[in-house]
Amino acid sequence: MKQKAGWQALLSGLVALSATGLLSQTTEAPKPDASKSEEYLLLGSPNRGAGEPFVFVNPKDSDNIIVAAMATLNHLPTGESPIPRSNPGATAMRVKELSTPDGSRTDIAVTHDGGKTWVFSEDNFRKVLDKNRCSDTFAGAGPDGTLYVGCLAYLNRGDAGFADGYAANNGEARNPGGGSGPWTKVRPGASPNMSIPFSRPNSMRRMCTRCSSR
Repeated sequence: MKQKAGWQALLSGLVALSATGLLSQTTEAPKPDASKSEEYLLLGSPNRGAGEPFVFVNPKDSDNIIVAAMATLNHLPTGESPIPRSNPGATAMRVKELSTPDGSRTDIAVTHDGGKTWVFSEDNFRKVLDKNRCSDTFAGAGPDGTLYVGCLAYLNRGDAGFADGYAANNGEARNPGGGSGPWTKVRPGASPNMSIPFSRPNSMRRMCTRCSSR
């Protein structure tokens, strides 16, 4: 009799535990899925990187974002790759790299919908100033919502910048022919077309594009 009572108590306990488990499963709120990041290549390609990027958000419109990066060739048009400067032949290769038109440029991406769609362009400084490179890219956002992008525009087109020779240790031109001239302005929706509406000399050779937020 005692053994039967014991089995009945055990079964009752198991039923109670099962009922509690089922109740907890049916009443517990479902947990939301963990947030997942979305990653994709915005700037750059297999033969042109996009290093030292800048990202700025319009303080007047958080959906309006500008991304700019220095896009340098990974392989020269003749097939060679830049050599680390400590290696033999690095100086001669550096001169050839720096003499390559558009070897370094500034790539730009602008969104007005929080990154769902982008408008792509590249700097116009090399064309306006007749320079090989647009390096050391930078960007910014003004308090009025104006987005800016600029770069170090230098080296006269082709190998003209090396007419006065170059430094033996690193191949840098003795007279790089840095650009100085007007600021330029571009509306992202019309990129890459640029106009030069006003003149503002820049003795540091850093050129800046004003990207209107409107």
